[in-house]
Amino acid sequence: MSLGVKLKSILGYYREQITLVMDVMFSTYYILKNEYIQIRDLLNSEDYKKSYTEYAKIINQLENSADGTGIYLSKQHHEMLEKHREMRRNIPKSEHLMNMTLVYLMALFEGFNKKFFQTLLINKPEQMKNRKKKINYEKLVEFDSIDKLHKYLAEEITNKLGYKDIDKFKNFLSEQYTINLDKEFENWEALRDNYYRRNIIVHNNGRISELCIKKLNISPDLLNSKPIMNIDYLTGASNNLKSYMDFIFITIKVKFKLDTSVRRFAPFPPNFDKPMVVKRGKDEIFNDD
Repeated sequence: MSLGVKLKSILGYYREQITLVMDVMFSTYYILKNEYIQIRDLLNSEDYKKSYTEYAKIINQLENSADGTGIYLSKQHHEMLEKHREMRRNIPKSEHLMNMTLVYLMALFEGFNKKFFQTLLINKPEQMKNRKKKINYEKLVEFDSIDKLHKYLAEEITNKLGYKDIDKFKNFLSEQYTINLDKEFENWEALRDNYYRRNIIVHNNGRISELCIKKLNISPDLLNSKPIMNIDYLTGASNNLKSYMDFIFITIKVKFKLDTSVRRFAPFPPNFDKPMVVKRGKDEIFNDD
């Protein structure tokens, strides 16, 4: 399989994963939304309002009673309280779903970068030449083939990419491949926003941090506030990721003049001038039809 085909298959896999994550998010979101609507309609019904009024009176009487006084709640009251709890849990579920989706999407961003550039380096080992990097003899003799050494070096480089923030990763692409994301990729700022939004979800309970303010150049007044997270934002994030992956693939394909065509070998056409012979066990059957 050619390098171009390998990289194209990596692109296809991660694009499919992004689509899958978004499909799961949409399906789950609409299940939660339907649950919310059902509970909301129930709480707004006349029967519920009547039961709630009775419940409120009982609670009021209890608060004004002597210490140690107990009350009996009917099955209907218990069901009503459970619906209240479901309503309170429903909204945090939706928020958590949105946050998890963005975290997963950005994990795919990092996974794509690692797999894509690791494959590129293994197949283009000359790209790993660096006078500043050294490998000692003790480590070198561990490898019984040059291919295993190339694989080790490629993994060393790409594993470190996971520890770089998106701006340092941009510098890596600029230095290694003269790819300038900030100038050549039109969704660069939106992708940075997605990346640092993911970081505050993971590291700061979803609240805007000082680092986020500095990186995204937003108002200091937004410190510790929670930015809006909804379906539109996640749809934009998924599109940013797919656009980025397409951009990287096309740029590398052009830069290295990669062939992404797949050769398919068709069988030779049958000779219609001769009868076709079909073998069945030890017998031969001639078909002249």
